[in-house]
Amino acid sequence: MTGRLSLRTRILLMMLACWLVPIAVLGAYMGSVFFDSLRNSTQAFLSARAQLAHERTREEVERMIRASKDVTYDGVLEHAAAEYRRGTLKYQSFYRTSRAYLNQRFSRERGIKVAVFFLFSEPERLMYTQGGEEGAERYAQGLHGHVLGLSSDLDTATRFLAHEGELYLARNLYDRRLEPFGMLVFCLNQDVFFSPVLAAAPELGKAEVGLDGYHSPGFSAQGQTLGFSDSQELLLYTQADSQRDYSLITRFSMEKSVAFAQIDAYKRLMVTLLLGMLPIGVLIFLFANRRITRPLRKLAEASRRIEQGEWGLQLPMKGPDEIGQAGRAFTAMSLRLEELIDNSYRKEILLRDARIAALQNRVNPHFLNNALELINWQARMDGNAQIGAMIDALSTLLNASLDRGGGHLRVLGDELEAARAYFYFLSLRYGDGLKTHISANEALFGFELPGMIIQTLLENALEHGIAPAGGGEIRLEVSQPENRLDIMVKNTGRRMTSTDKARVAELLDLAGPGLANHLGLRSIAERLQLHYRGRAALSLGLGPDGGTVALISIPLTEKMDETGKNLQEST
Repeated sequence: MTGRLSLRTRILLMMLACWLVPIAVLGAYMGSVFFDSLRNSTQAFLSARAQLAHERTREEVERMIRASKDVTYDGVLEHAAAEYRRGTLKYQSFYRTSRAYLNQRFSRERGIKVAVFFLFSEPERLMYTQGGEEGAERYAQGLHGHVLGLSSDLDTATRFLAHEGELYLARNLYDRRLEPFGMLVFCLNQDVFFSPVLAAAPELGKAEVGLDGYHSPGFSAQGQTLGFSDSQELLLYTQADSQRDYSLITRFSMEKSVAFAQIDAYKRLMVTLLLGMLPIGVLIFLFANRRITRPLRKLAEASRRIEQGEWGLQLPMKGPDEIGQAGRAFTAMSLRLEELIDNSYRKEILLRDARIAALQNRVNPHFLNNALELINWQARMDGNAQIGAMIDALSTLLNASLDRGGGHLRVLGDELEAARAYFYFLSLRYGDGLKTHISANEALFGFELPGMIIQTLLENALEHGIAPAGGGEIRLEVSQPENRLDIMVKNTGRRMTSTDKARVAELLDLAGPGLANHLGLRSIAERLQLHYRGRAALSLGLGPDGGTVALISIPLTEKMDETGKNLQEST
């Protein structure tokens, strides 16, 4: 298929292949392998980080539960309560002992805002850690009654409660006989208690926690899938632990645009590279078109023109690269070829000079004899002044036919002067039976053309048109349509027949042998070919009015030297 495509099209297809194939392969790899791997790596990182945050939060929950259990194991509050019940310890002492224990164990615990203790026998008397007055008061007013109601069902377990945005831990205290004697309540510091989850939030997105009755704002544990799940715009990671003492759920939600920011960045990079390569590809194509395909196209066109005979062409191809070198080599070859062909044409022209001279000297001897006889007869009859005009006209014709200048090119003005002299003698010969007319623009009189070609056309019109018909009209018109010089000779004598047309076609076919009795027209065609190399033409046919029309068309943009070599001329 490439044989039917132009070089520019093939270069464009190769550029597209070299551009699109790597992009397509890279895009396929990035889409099917790299992006999936990066997505899986991102999810694995988020999962590991979320699991770590969940585990540390669970450890914090269990640490608080252990801290509440240690109160029972220590036995300090149990012993003080027992002595208080037996009456061996006054309430003031019991109060001081209990608060001292609470302060010692929990006042420096950052995860506990306030620790509250009370006896089931005297639930209205609360003992709490130092500095926890406000927290204890808030608990007493809002949650104390509810906690008392839970104590009978709580047994030895721990319960987490939420009230007015605060998180509490409640636990029954038992003596050695496993009888409950009091209750311990922690008001937890959520910023510390849930710090593992909160610390992971900047990396994992929005953090939510559910711990028994406590839930983050907007959190719902219903219908949640454990592990990774995603919605239209979010990635969700949910974990849960359910124990006798607690039920813990943590969930992180992150926008996909944030989670997969690297993937989006790679996609933008690929699109940027793709769009960035477009102008680069266009520039490369334009460079290839300007420095490769266009010069080669000019080179091919110049080769075709040389093949058609336009030698000496010069290509404006520059540059130090191979294309520039080829252009300069082609120009040198073309000029050398022109020089060689010109030398060959000079030799051919020299060989034809004898024939051309012979043709020029054969200006109808019968006509010259008749002209001389007329002059002689007129001189014998009377001393008419017309004899002078006849002699001047004859001198003009002789100068034109004998070419006293020694060259083969004559200006149009001289040719038209010879035509007027010729028409003068024809008027003497045919009288009123012949009408003649010359029309030409004086601005064209200086144009050079091969000598005697107009005279030959006039003689052809007389011999084959006017003479057989016994009279008629001959019109010589010189015009300038566009950049050409048209010389037209019309005669209204004998009309051309189909046989005449066939003979004229055979005569003007320079590849053929020609006809012996049409040597004049054949000579015009050959001389035009030699001088103008196919850019001038001779045609012969019927005009609109039925008359015979001979037309010579010569380019005005060229001028010939004596050897037929083209010289550039601005007209």
